[in-house]
Amino acid sequence: MHRHDDDDDDDDDDGGRDVVGGFMACPQHDARATHQYSLYSGCINALTHSLTHSHTLTHINTLTHTLSHTLSHINTLSHSLTHSLTHSSVRENLSLFSLIMDLLTCTLLWISALLSGPSGARAFMLPDISEPEFIRRCVQAHNVHRSRAQPPAANMRSMSWDDSLARGARSWARHCRASHNPVLKQEGKAHPAFRHVGENIWLGAPYSAFTVESAVNSWNKEGADYTLANNSCARLCGHYTQLMWATSYKVGCAVHVCSRGIENFSKHPESTIFVCNYGDAGNVFGFTPYIVGLACSKCGMEKCRDKLCTDPNRDQVKRYDWVPGWDLGPSGSAQAISDWLNGSKLQLLAGSFWLLYFYAMH
Repeated sequence: MHRHDDDDDDDDDDGGRDVVGGFMACPQHDARATHQYSLYSGCINALTHSLTHSHTLTHINTLTHTLSHTLSHINTLSHSLTHSLTHSSVRENLSLFSLIMDLLTCTLLWISALLSGPSGARAFMLPDISEPEFIRRCVQAHNVHRSRAQPPAANMRSMSWDDSLARGARSWARHCRASHNPVLKQEGKAHPAFRHVGENIWLGAPYSAFTVESAVNSWNKEGADYTLANNSCARLCGHYTQLMWATSYKVGCAVHVCSRGIENFSKHPESTIFVCNYGDAGNVFGFTPYIVGLACSKCGMEKCRDKLCTDPNRDQVKRYDWVPGWDLGPSGSAQAISDWLNGSKLQLLAGSFWLLYFYAMH
């Protein structure tokens, strides 16, 4: 686990839907709905800036302004929906109601950000584990260092993304603890497919101190204290050896801002934790991270790319219907609230639609 903050540095162990104004847009929407989106998007942008840069009073004033606009929009759209229920198709009705749900959902998310203050707003804007750019950066940051192993590695596999490893990393990051996930010690409990899962953790404050690349690079720097020839370490090298473990070929990472600080690390309101989980786990006692030799000379029938053993079938992203047993659920952060709302939207949509339908018919 690597720690970093301003004062101290030490080491320790849905496709198919368009987007308008940052929200999901209805497959069919009229000019009025588009105008509603435009106005609401402007309010949200103002709120984002306020939450990040201003004082609490400004936050409240901006939120009040945003809510006023939102309620007005929802009222207008609700009247449209009532009329639509009796004159339009089911698809149009669902589309209009989806717009209302998006407005309500986003408002709830920003309320949660307001309650957390400026750091809560930044937490809301953190990259999600499903964002392609975040995934690309995490994978690339690992593979860059693995391809540059010194001495050269003969059997270094290319790493690729694993969604379940990322879920596990995110769930543990939400605990805001400066320690490793104890579930990883339980064979077969930390992933639906891998029996053993490895973990690296970076800690820092404020959030601006974090980038994916700087965190992974800090783990790589531990290699200066590691001697491969006799598998010895002058200081702490566990992050480096996991990073360079040749047979670890899947990675999943997550970053989280702990507005109340990180246990046994910092009380800073922008304490940041970045967790990466690996399958299969590295750091197996008595073994070295990789075999020394000409790059890719021990790849077998696999292809060599950037001095790494690659297998298209192995690198495919597999998704499992699995939720980590240590997930905190909807409490603890704006991101958690976001996940809960997104997971519940279908039920909310169905239930609320029929309530509105019943109201309109009577």
